[in-house]
Amino acid sequence: MHSLRDQQRTFAASLLASAHCDAILARPGMDADARLGIYRNNVFSNYREALRAVYPVIERLVGSEFFRHAANRFIATHESVNGYLHRFGEGFADFLQGFPGAEHLVFLSDTAHLEWLIHESFHAADHAPLALRRLAEIGPGAVRRPALRDASGLPPVRIAVSGASHLADKSAGRTR
Repeated sequence: MHSLRDQQRTFAASLLASAHCDAILARPGMDADARLGIYRNNVFSNYREALRAVYPVIERLVGSEFFRHAANRFIATHESVNGYLHRFGEGFADFLQGFPGAEHLVFLSDTAHLEWLIHESFHAADHAPLALRRLAEIGPGAVRRPALRDASGLPPVRIAVSGASHLADKSAGRTR
């Protein structure tokens, strides 16, 4: 008899790898593959929806069918390392770089990186706002030179300049 932990690991691995886990799901009635298929469909559906929520621009750029295909490949090859669904999809930008069928979209990976950073900043903890009393204590000279500082802890955004950037400018009616 396998321990509960072993059974859970086997079951989880079977969901993502399309493997069989007859020993765990063997019951009268529906066969084990059909039972597992129900769970697998739910897992993939939830992860796809999580990716869609984070990467709406990517989906619009490549289309729903291509996005679904890419998402399914990502889900099957990138195990969730955290129980927090908002953390799933962090490596999607790197995954898209060189993904078959998207090689010509040189900006796709950078766009996905930007979308991930937007997602992270949205879910980042809020910082305490400046209290009015503290603002009143600032002298008049300091008010003339306000400064903003990034307290998010997020990395700075890197936007790559690709050889295709002029195409985006031309399509928007601008030329260099």
